[in-house]
This record gives sequence, C-alpha cells and structure tokens, in this order.
Amino acid sequence: MVLDGRSIFSYTLSGEKKHHEIKVQLKQVDGLIEKYQNIYKGSALVDEVKFDHPDLKNCVNAQHMADAIADEMITKLRTEHGKKFRLKHNKKKK
Repeated sequence: MVLDGRSIFSYTLSGEKKHHEIKVQLKQVDGLIEKYQNIYKGSALVDEVKFDHPDLKNCVNAQHMADAIADEMITKLRTEHGKKFRLKHNKKKK
C-alpha cells in the first residue's frame, strides 16, 4: 500500500506550454469504522486545488490513483482539443 502518490504531465496546446501536477494522499478515517469499510480515504490535489474523484473513497494505492487521474485528464484534453493537444512528458513519481 502506497500512502502518497504524485504524477506530473506536460503538454502543449496550440503552441502554449502547460503542465499539471496531481498529488494523492491516503489519510486514515476518524471515528468508528463499519464492517468491510476501508480504513483509509483518499484526497487529491491537482495544481494545489482540491479534486473530487468517485474512486478516492475506495482507493488503497495512492500512486495508482494519481496515475489514473492523470490518464483521465489526458484523455479528456485529447478529446476536447484534438490535434491542437500534444503530450510532452508523463512522469510518475513517488
């Protein structure tokens, strides 16, 4: 189980360079835990802004979740902007 995960990707959009940094951290749930409930809850930041994802409450590996959020963002950018979007770097860090 990885408690902290980070993923960075850089891209160009119509010649303008941009990048996003995704940080995911697993924190222990406070209070009583019900049967079959995950004891960790994920929280994600994209460029230091809180990001909600439906799978964060069931997350057990922060690095995998950071990579999944980055992949979803890349796919969304590709479908929205088409040929104007170019992925430069996709770095996965711990």
